Amino acid sequence: MSADAVTGLLPRNVSMPRAGRIGTLNDVFAVFLVLLVGLAALPLGSNRPFFWAFWPTVLGVLALLYLGLLGVRRAPLRVSLSSVRVVAILYGAVCIVLLVQLLPLGSVYRGGSIASQAGLDLHPPKISTTPGETGLMLLRWLGFGLLFFLTLQVALNPARRMRMLHGVLVAITAQALIGILSYYQWGNTILGIEKWAYLDSLTGTFVNRNSFATFMALGIAVTTGLAVEAATSRSGTTRLAFLASYGTCMVFLVAAVFGSNSRMGLLVSILGALSVTVTFAMASRRRVLRALGVALLALGIILVPVLLFYDTGVWQRFLELERSGQARLDLYRQIIDMIRSAPLLGFGGGSFEQAYQVFHRPPVDVALLWDRGHNTYLTLWSELGLVGGSLPLLLVAAVALKVILGNRGRDHVDPSFSIWIGAVVIATIHSLVDFSFEMFAVSLCFALLAALAVAGALGRRSSS
Repeated sequence: MSADAVTGLLPRNVSMPRAGRIGTLNDVFAVFLVLLVGLAALPLGSNRPFFWAFWPTVLGVLALLYLGLLGVRRAPLRVSLSSVRVVAILYGAVCIVLLVQLLPLGSVYRGGSIASQAGLDLHPPKISTTPGETGLMLLRWLGFGLLFFLTLQVALNPARRMRMLHGVLVAITAQALIGILSYYQWGNTILGIEKWAYLDSLTGTFVNRNSFATFMALGIAVTTGLAVEAATSRSGTTRLAFLASYGTCMVFLVAAVFGSNSRMGLLVSILGALSVTVTFAMASRRRVLRALGVALLALGIILVPVLLFYDTGVWQRFLELERSGQARLDLYRQIIDMIRSAPLLGFGGGSFEQAYQVFHRPPVDVALLWDRGHNTYLTLWSELGLVGGSLPLLLVAAVALKVILGNRGRDHVDPSFSIWIGAVVIATIHSLVDFSFEMFAVSLCFALLAALAVAGALGRRSSS
């Protein structure tokens, strides 16, 4: 296909320079981005302030380097911001809310004085009661934006996009293997360090079993999407080889989910895999039967361990659901009180642990330190206010809509589309009862999958 013909298949706001000029550059940066997401999971899921600053800094350096190299070669951006205008506006609005919370207007904002009852400054100089934490949250969001922007530039090429999806699968499967080996062979440690929490569960290099299980669930969604793609677009021994490889990855991922003893991790793994397949089947009507066949196979791989390991911890924890559910409801009621106290701008990004101390009382266990809200929606509204806290939710919805509209009417559905829908289902459901997507490594993976899906929606063909 000629370059002119290829260019005609792309949206107006998508630029396609000569293939040989930046193809190699994009290949290299694609490897860097996938490697970064995989490495981010290693140091405790990057759930430490150092990594909240470190990874955005690395991404900033990569962005400057990429733009500099494009400038030297006089090559335009592959995708302009105007082609993702709504997404860019919503993302910018989130960053603006965080910046506003750092303004020195704390003495006139009611939320700051309320939080002061917990021992914080009576008249905090900033709107945020914890400006340091808010600044770190802003850094994390800058990291998400840089990762999304760079991925969008390098992933327009469908072959490269598929390689990146395979890279994500390898990274998450490697995390599953680390989790299994750490528990059964390496003395139940985290990177050689003795575990101090969830001693009876697989956590990989994460501390929290639910965050680890959510990371595995994203891997299961990726595996399912790639398996459905192989089943419907490949033939003969090639198809069998790919399906065997994906099946092997699925076994390790499912084993890790069961070993984590995470109830919601298991549930969203199943729902995510089904969502991926149903999305693909609905979008590719001519391949419904094969797609549904792969769905049943994936579901079987997930559910077979139910029969083999029926008495494992995850099922015991399902039996305790009523008791733990009541504790969560009590916690949520108190978080709602927080939201009512500061509905406009919240208590500040990243401030939940400190601000919640004011509202923490029985029946919620006062002997425990609640540093997370165990509901990402309520946490966002308590930290950023009702409007600001809704912006990240609208941002995810805008990306999903962009991807759906971009794939409408196509004969071939890009696997990044169905995988992203599965990831959204996982995030939407799991965030109702836990904080896995507040873990930096999990959120980085989510942002990467989002950018891959948008890139797939913007153009079907590209040689660079």
